[in-house]
Amino acid sequence: MSMTAREAVEIEKLRVEVNRIIAETAKINRERWWYPLVVGTGLFAAGAAFFGATLKLLGIV
Repeated sequence: MSMTAREAVEIEKLRVEVNRIIAETAKINRERWWYPLVVGTGLFAAGAAFFGATLKLLGIV
């Protein structure tokens, strides 16, 4: 069977959609890896700020 122009267009649309989904999946996987690092860094910075403020309030520093 020969492929019609309509079928070729539909196949190309599906190919583009698959590539878009693959790109989105890669982006989500990168974000999933970085998110805990960013949150951990933020918590560490907040803890350091709290500790520093507490030391200043107590007059230790």
